[in-house]
Parts: sequence; structure tokens; C-alpha cells
Amino acid sequence: METCKNCKHFLGCGDFGLCCDLDYGLWYEDDSCENWEPKDAEE
Repeated sequence: METCKNCKHFLGCGDFGLCCDLDYGLWYEDDSCENWEPKDAEE
């Protein structure tokens, strides 16, 4: 499923506007956007 928590760009810093390393808006774990990419297996 394409959600932020499964995206390699998700930082998970919530209220500080640091949820994504590409877009500095506020994104939640279950959101997704056009920049979604799967996390690497080794993470």
C-alpha cells in the first residue's frame, strides 16, 4: 500500500513539518503523494 510510512522519503517528525525529505508540508503515516517511493529492503 502506498502510504507515507512505507515511503523512503518519510521522516516521521510530525508536528515540526519534517515528515518528508522532499516536501516540507505536514504529512501523516497514512497519507501519500506523487513523490511516493518504496522503502529499501535493508531499512
